[in-house]
Amino acid sequence: MITQRQIKDLVFTTVAEAQASSPYVGQCYIAETETYYQLNETHGGVVNGQSILSTARGGDVRWVAVAGKIPQRNQAYLAGIL
Repeated sequence: MITQRQIKDLVFTTVAEAQASSPYVGQCYIAETETYYQLNETHGGVVNGQSILSTARGGDVRWVAVAGKIPQRNQAYLAGIL
């Protein structure tokens, strides 16, 4: 069961907060970009600060934009990685 604290932890105010996280949850929302992101542990794509974000876990772990403002500009690219 998801708790209120876990829901709160899934919302970040800025991209920098999300990138500083060590996520083990599947998705988050970032208010700064008005976009939902999905955690992808094998992505390894080039971090661009908008549709693909790094995490504190390093390696190939990325936040990948899936809904909101940013994916509208990246639909073809995202379709190939999710």
